[in-house]
Amino acid sequence: MDRAARFRELFRVGGGSPDLASIPGLMRFGGFGDKDAYLVESAVRVSPELFRASFSDADADRARKAAESLRVPGIIPIIQDMREALGLNRLKSIQTGTSRREMFRRMISERGRSSLTDGSMSRRGFLPEDVLMVSYIARCSRRSLEDMAWDPDIRTANYAAQKIAEDTSLDLAAVLALMEDVRSEETMRPAPKVDPGLVFKKSRPSEARLVRYNGKEKSVQIPYEIVLNGVKLKVTSVSDNAFARNTDLMEVLFPTSVQSIGRYAFFGCTALADVVFSEGLKAIGPGAFCRCVSLESADLPRGLESIGDQAFLGCSIEEMYLPETVASYGKHSFPSGCRLIGPSIGTQQ
Repeated sequence: MDRAARFRELFRVGGGSPDLASIPGLMRFGGFGDKDAYLVESAVRVSPELFRASFSDADADRARKAAESLRVPGIIPIIQDMREALGLNRLKSIQTGTSRREMFRRMISERGRSSLTDGSMSRRGFLPEDVLMVSYIARCSRRSLEDMAWDPDIRTANYAAQKIAEDTSLDLAAVLALMEDVRSEETMRPAPKVDPGLVFKKSRPSEARLVRYNGKEKSVQIPYEIVLNGVKLKVTSVSDNAFARNTDLMEVLFPTSVQSIGRYAFFGCTALADVVFSEGLKAIGPGAFCRCVSLESADLPRGLESIGDQAFLGCSIEEMYLPETVASYGKHSFPSGCRLIGPSIGTQQ
C-alpha cells in the first residue's frame, strides 16, 4: 500500500478530518514510517493553521503558499499524498527547498564531522527545533550521538538512538529520523587517510597547525581535522616554510578550516601547478608561493583579506582576480606583468 492509500484509510478512520494532534499517532498505528510521522509533528508545531490549509484547502494556489510557508524540509511530498488521498489537486510549481538530509550532507562534507556539534547547524539554515534537538542530545548523551551518527554498524547506531531517547525523553521516532538524515551514504564514508608526511602541532585547545611536510607525494590534501594524542583538532594554519623547496609536489588542496598560510610556506616548489583554495582562508603570508614557476593560475577565495609581499612573485600567472574582500596586498605580491582584475585593485599595504 502506497502512502496516499494509507492516508485515504487514515482519513476514513478519522472521519474525514481528524484532529491534527492525532494524525501522527494514527500514522504510526497505520504503518507509516517514523520519519513521516515526525515530519507531520514538526509541521503541526510550526503552524497548525498553515499545515491544515496546505493539505485540505481546495484552492491549490492558497494551499501552495501555505505549504511553502511551513518551511519544514521533507514535508512537501507528504502534503502531496495527503491531498491526493482527499481527492484534491496536487500543488504545482512549489518550492520544495533543500531537504534536511541534503543540508547535513553539505555541512558535513564541507566542515567535517565535528560540524554536527560545533555550532555550525545554527549558521546553516536548519530549523531551530533541529538545532535545539541536536544541541540537547550532545549535552545529555554525546557519546551516544557520535555512535548513532558515525558507527559503521547500523545495529550499534540503532542501540545508540534508543539510548538517546531514554536519556533525553525525546520521541524515539524523532531520534530515528535524525539518524536517517545524518547517516547519508556520503557522510558515512571513511574519512580520507592523512598523509603520514604531514607533521602537525597543537596551537590552541581545539586547533592545530601544519608545521612541515616530509613526504614525496605529488598531490597533498591538507585535512580538515586530525587526531593528535587522542584529541581531535581542527587544522587552521600552515606554518612558515612548511613545504619550502619541495620539488615533488604538484598539487595541494586546502580545506575550509585553514585560515592562514605562513611565510614562504611553498617557496620554491617548482613543480607545483595546481593550488585549490577553500573559503575560510583569510591571509596568504609573504612569499607563500614565491618562485613556484609552474603555477599558472590561482583562484583566490571570497573571504580572503590580505596577501603578503612577494606572495606569488616568480610564478607564471598572467592574470589574477582579486575578490572584493581583499583589503590589502603587499609589494611585489604578484608576478611581473600579471594583470590584476577585480574590485580590490589598488589597496596596497
